[in-house]
Amino acid sequence: MRIGIDIRSLAEKNYSGIPFFTLNLLENLFKIDKENTYLLFCNSKGKAALPEFKHPNAKVLKFNYPNKFFNLSMAFFGFPKIDKLLGGLDVFILPNWLFYSIGDKTRLVTVAHDLAFKKYPGFFSPKQRLWHRLINPKKIFKKSDRIVAISESTKNDLIKDLGITEQKIKLIYPGITDSGNKINETTESVRKKYDLPENFILFVGTIEPRKNLSALISACRQLNLHVVVAGSLGYKAKSFLADKDIIYIGYVPESEKSALYSLAKVFVYPSFYEGFGFPPLEAALCGTPVICGCNSSLPEVAGDFAVMVDPYNVEELKNAINQVLTGNIKDHTQQIKERLLLKYNWQHAAQMFLEVIKGV
Repeated sequence: MRIGIDIRSLAEKNYSGIPFFTLNLLENLFKIDKENTYLLFCNSKGKAALPEFKHPNAKVLKFNYPNKFFNLSMAFFGFPKIDKLLGGLDVFILPNWLFYSIGDKTRLVTVAHDLAFKKYPGFFSPKQRLWHRLINPKKIFKKSDRIVAISESTKNDLIKDLGITEQKIKLIYPGITDSGNKINETTESVRKKYDLPENFILFVGTIEPRKNLSALISACRQLNLHVVVAGSLGYKAKSFLADKDIIYIGYVPESEKSALYSLAKVFVYPSFYEGFGFPPLEAALCGTPVICGCNSSLPEVAGDFAVMVDPYNVEELKNAINQVLTGNIKDHTQQIKERLLLKYNWQHAAQMFLEVIKGV
C-alpha cells in the first residue's frame, strides 16, 4: 500500500507531546514494516528542520505553499488534495487534526490525543479557539475510517462528547523511553547549566492555564520550596512566569530531561485535563516521586505510582507535597518501572498501529 502521513507537527522547533508521539511512532513503524511505502507530507513556506528518516520505504515530500493560503484553500474549497500531491494514496494518516483535504477513495486514519478544545475552551486563546473551529475536529473524526485514541479516557471522551461509535476507535497506548542508565553522566552538568538549587519541586510541560501552575506555585510558596518550571511558552505563559517564586529554565532537550527529573525532590503535574501525559511517566522512570491531578487520563496512566490530588484544592496539593518530602507517603516508582516499560512500549504501539492500517 501507499500510505501518506502528515508530519507537519515535526517541523516544530521544540517537541512536546504530539511531535514526540509522532516521531517515536513513525521510527518504530518503519522498523517493523518493510512492505508498504510511506510518503511523509510536510508543507512550509520557509525551511523546516525535519528529522531524517533513514528507511528505504519512507520518503519525505515537502511542499512550499504559504501556510495560511494552503490551509484556508483546503478548508473552504477542498483543494489541493494532499493524496494527489503525494502521487496517490491508499491510506492517509493524521497523527493530529490539522487542515487537510483528500479524495473520497483514500481511507483516513486519525489519532485523537485529547478533547481539551471541546471540554475546556477557556484554556485556549481566541485565536486558538478560532483555529479549532475552522479545522472542525468533530468533522474530521466523523469522516475518519478509523480513530486511534491514546488513552481510555480520550476514547470515552470521543464517544460521550462527540458521539463517535466505539467500533470506530482503537485504543493504542504510546510508548516511553528509558533513559535512566544515562542519568549519572549528566546530572551535575545539568544542575550547573541551569543553576538549579539543591532542593526543588519540578514541573515539565507547556506553560498554559490547563497545566494549573498557579496551584503548584501557591502550594510551594506556603511550604517555602523552590519551583523549577521547564517547557515551552503557551497561552498566558507570561502571567505565570512573572511570579518571583518560580525558576523558569525554558525548554529542556530530551538528552537532559532524565537528569533534570532525577535532580528533583518531587515532580508535580497538577493539570486540570490531559489526554495522556508523558511527563509523569518520564519522572517515574527516573525514580522521582510523582504527584498528579486526579482527573481525565492521569489516574489511568499514573494511578499505579503517583499520589493523586484534587487539582482545584491547593491545600490538598500542599499536604501531598509535604507528605512525600517527609516520607509519610510511600514512593512506588522504583517497583513499577519494569511494568511501565512493558505497558508503554513503542514497538508494541507501532505493531498495533500497523494492524489498524492494514485493516482500514
